[in-house]
Amino acid sequence: MRFATILLAILLSSFGGARAQSAQLLGTDSTTQGNWQGKYGADGYSIIGVKQSLPTYSTAIATGSAWTWAASSSDARALQNGASRIAACWYDSASFYFDVNLTDGASHQVSLYLLDWDGAGARKETVQITTTAGAVLASQPVAAFNNGVWLRFSVSGHVRLTVTNNGGVNAVASGIFFDSPSTGGGTTPPPLPPSNQHSLTINWDTVSGVTYNVYRNGSRIASAVTPPYKDLTIVQGATYSYSVSTVSNGTESNQAPVTQFIPWP
Repeated sequence: MRFATILLAILLSSFGGARAQSAQLLGTDSTTQGNWQGKYGADGYSIIGVKQSLPTYSTAIATGSAWTWAASSSDARALQNGASRIAACWYDSASFYFDVNLTDGASHQVSLYLLDWDGAGARKETVQITTTAGAVLASQPVAAFNNGVWLRFSVSGHVRLTVTNNGGVNAVASGIFFDSPSTGGGTTPPPLPPSNQHSLTINWDTVSGVTYNVYRNGSRIASAVTPPYKDLTIVQGATYSYSVSTVSNGTESNQAPVTQFIPWP
């Protein structure tokens, strides 16, 4: 049986609270190229070589070095910049990352524009989204992106988007864009084969010396477990809410709620 597995990471505070960190690939887009205005970045953006305009609910810090291929261009692959276009990137010979912190507790579409401007398709790289503790939430390899490609993710919480060089001179990314979940272009992943059940895995940062109880829709479904925990009784199309509590020396903390979501159909 094939399962749709969504990894949801939860940071537990010493008071038993939780702040969800999650990421899921929504799709890719190889047709928009640098024509992002009106399609991406309605909430905010950060384009290398251009003054950033981030949304109020997010911070975004890039660790890569800056490089400009063309400060002004008419090439459709270059990102729109006023009346002109710019072809530039953050880069590193091995890897670099975007530290993104979405502070409003909601999921948002976060998109990266990747462009192999001068590599003639030789570059290969992987974009991986992790929690701040290093748990992998989503990963997408990219190759032959000399015409530009967008990667669209649904993201919540404080995460890192790491771009890793898998071939070519270096890893590159030209911009990061923020939208509500319903906006943005591209294609979605193909649906899974029909099935009556799916699985869902939740994961969270651990606290030394405790175990955890897992609740679904207010009812306990697991006791004295450690992460990750896989729920094997997810019915297709149903909506669930999860919470986790800590247990130490026989004392259980308050439950830490997790955002409701619908398993991938």
